[in-house]
Amino acid sequence: MRWEDFLPTLVLRAVTLVVGLVVRWFRAVTAKPTENLLRPEAGADLRLVFSSVPREPTAPEELLHPEFNYLAGPNEVDFAWRLYPFIKRLVPIGKTMHPIAFSKEMYIGGGTVKTANQAMWTANLIVSGSTKFNDVTRELHSRSSGLPLQIVFPPEGGAILDKNHERRYTADRSNGEVISDYGIFAKYWNPYDKGRTIFLIAGIESVFQIGITQTLIGTRSAQRFLAQLQRTLGGEFPNYYECLVRAPGSGLAFTGPLEIVEAYPLEAP
Repeated sequence: MRWEDFLPTLVLRAVTLVVGLVVRWFRAVTAKPTENLLRPEAGADLRLVFSSVPREPTAPEELLHPEFNYLAGPNEVDFAWRLYPFIKRLVPIGKTMHPIAFSKEMYIGGGTVKTANQAMWTANLIVSGSTKFNDVTRELHSRSSGLPLQIVFPPEGGAILDKNHERRYTADRSNGEVISDYGIFAKYWNPYDKGRTIFLIAGIESVFQIGITQTLIGTRSAQRFLAQLQRTLGGEFPNYYECLVRAPGSGLAFTGPLEIVEAYPLEAP
């Protein structure tokens, strides 16, 4: 065959390549701030992991389905419902947006020593919930004791410890209502799947989670948060980081905007 016979095929491949590059460039320049902020490492599936709040079974059939005994809080349901369309766009073509998992499902067996359910961890994770009800958050913060920020829930109530500045943050209240909540927005390494990442969104009260949701679904508010985070981290995003965020509120309502109090680059172990 003559080389001219291959010309249509070569032209088609060249056009396909150019179109693909243009599409990728267009997606990059028109990407929503939320996509830029939560975009996981390329080439992996994505899974949302929510808290496991214990609840007594109310019907015999629930005993056959242990997952029915663990419910996400209303702030997490709101987070999943409103952010799902944005988060779904983060999944690369050919990869999977897994069903939402409860943190109890990420481990096998009981007891104090956690055994990872490896199949559940083979993905980039977006983890919602504090150490009070989320086993993943609890294990991450217990395994990595060197993290500058740590969320704890002793009997007297939740708090975030800033070890670098030896400060303890608790929700501010007026007449019993929350007026300022605090939370951690972080990007960690996945300890069970090298090269994958974990985004953690964990607050002391519900106002922080509601504030993150409302901020990330708004283009301007998400862009403002993204720029503030980048500026606080020194002008560029490291591979991993933790940031302490203040969320103004009134009772259960978020009044905004989010304020980054501290941000720390992290090094994987």
